[in-house]
Amino acid sequence: MLNQPLHAIKKSSLGPVIAQSSQFISPLIDEAFNHWHDHRGADHLPRLAHLVSEPPPDFWPHTIVLDIVDDDYLARYVGLKSAQTYGDVSDSYLSELPSPLKERVADLLDTCAGKQAPIYAFWPRSAVRGQPFIGVEVLCLPWSKSGDSLDHMTLVNVNAYGSAMI
Repeated sequence: MLNQPLHAIKKSSLGPVIAQSSQFISPLIDEAFNHWHDHRGADHLPRLAHLVSEPPPDFWPHTIVLDIVDDDYLARYVGLKSAQTYGDVSDSYLSELPSPLKERVADLLDTCAGKQAPIYAFWPRSAVRGQPFIGVEVLCLPWSKSGDSLDHMTLVNVNAYGSAMI
C-alpha cells in the first residue's frame, strides 16, 4: 500500500502550492519533480533541452508541454495519457478550454509562472466533465531555453481511480 499524504487520505483539495516531495501520491509525480531538480544545476530554471531524455522518462505520457504566449499558454505537446483524459489539445490555447477546467489549470499555471518554481495540486474530483476519475494529482514545472527566463512549462497529470494512481 502507498504511504499517502494526509490530503489524499482525507480526499481534500490541496494547492496550488510550492511543491515538496513529501506531498506526492504517485511515483510518476515524484520522478518528474526529481527530473526537474536534477537538470536545474546552477541555473535559475532548468533548460528546456533537458526536458526529454533517451529513453523518455516514465512520466512523459502524462505530460503536457506549454509555451508561454503573451498572457496565455499554448499546448505544444500532449502525452498519450493526458490526451486520453483531456483530448488532443495540441496547438490549443488555455483560453480555448472549457470551464471549469480552464479556471483550475489557469490558477495552477499562473502560480507556477509567478513563483517560477514547481507547483503542486491535488483535487479529489476531476474538472473534466464526463470523466470517471476520482482524483487528479498535477505538478507544474517551469523551464527555460536559456536557463534565466521562463519560456515553457510542463504539466504532469496523474489520474486516480479509487486509490490507485494511473
